[in-house]
Amino acid sequence: MALLALLLLAAGGVSSEATTSFDWPYEEDVARAFASLTSASYCGADEGLMNWTCRECEDVDLRLNLSTLRFVERRELIQPNSTFVLLARVSTRTTSGCVLSFRGSTTVTNWIEDFRFWNTPVPFSWCKGCYVEAGFSSIWHSVKDEVQLKLGQMGCVPVNQRASVSSTSNLYITGHSLGAAVGTIAMCSLEASGYNVGLSYLFESPRVGNTPFTEAFDHEFARRIPMYRITHSRDPVPHLPPRYLTGFRYAHVNYEVFYDENGVWHFCTQEEDRNCSDRYSLPQTLRYTSDHCASPLAASGSLCHCPLHRHSSTILV
Repeated sequence: MALLALLLLAAGGVSSEATTSFDWPYEEDVARAFASLTSASYCGADEGLMNWTCRECEDVDLRLNLSTLRFVERRELIQPNSTFVLLARVSTRTTSGCVLSFRGSTTVTNWIEDFRFWNTPVPFSWCKGCYVEAGFSSIWHSVKDEVQLKLGQMGCVPVNQRASVSSTSNLYITGHSLGAAVGTIAMCSLEASGYNVGLSYLFESPRVGNTPFTEAFDHEFARRIPMYRITHSRDPVPHLPPRYLTGFRYAHVNYEVFYDENGVWHFCTQEEDRNCSDRYSLPQTLRYTSDHCASPLAASGSLCHCPLHRHSSTILV
């Protein structure tokens, strides 16, 4: 299926053999394009991106307008330079929008170890009874205003602010790890602000919020607007924070596409499905931190590898 058909925001009766009961089928070629956009966020504010060619994007008729490239950076006290967002206009032959790519953490430290024992849920006004992890919420709110400012500079504005045919309200979200969690919250916030949040791929996300949040997210995005949460093998991060911790119940959002150790993908329709990453427990995954960046969808084999760099020895989570 052509990407332009998937980018249309109207609900449609599209199906595939793998997802016959769903409006929007999962397609690996499109996922590879978003994986490349995710990897590009690991370059940081590198001017070399102005001359970058996203070949996987071109393969699915997704054109990246690098002259519109924008960056948002924040320095966190615990994890220096942990927050980075890459923004750019994208288009197909029939539609256009803006892509936001949220980078994961670039510090190894004890990020995974911290989440085994520490988390702080906070209320999320987007939906009744919703709570999300405080750190993810704080990061999004620290960059939200600048993200929306730079979106406006690129001609991406809420629906009620569109003043010309060159402007657009369509947004496409991607991100990895910490960036996937922040991207999940951003989807809710930006949709509520009047943007049309469309096709989105989030890689190796930890759990973001509680069951009411998951249910509200699935109602808003899982069918009408497709979102795929992609996981890989024994990566421990999708098992964090633990589902039950100090009486608080975290849960994943739909839909999950899980790649096993042989690179075979499995499509799961339940938030916590034992046919996907939940086939492993958290203790079974803690030795496999290398699975967190590794991905059969990434051109280099690693989502954490900047496509401008031929070699990289940095371990990223």
